Amino acid sequence: MNVQEILDSIFKGIVPLLVTLGCFKLLDKKVGVIKIIFGMVVLGIYCHYLESHSRKLQLLGCSFLARRER
Repeated sequence: MNVQEILDSIFKGIVPLLVTLGCFKLLDKKVGVIKIIFGMVVLGIYCHYLESHSRKLQLLGCSFLARRER
């Protein structure tokens, strides 16, 4: 197991933790639950959009514009 694999496994666990803590922080600031849910849906759609376009850019040969996939 190399350093990159260790970092990948750590960051896979940190992202859900940060999302959960961010939701608690927003709830402490009296943001409505519906707004938080709507924001998470919009964020999910946006991330999916970015991921699908990065794959299209790689297929077109613009690998310097897209993130590298394994």
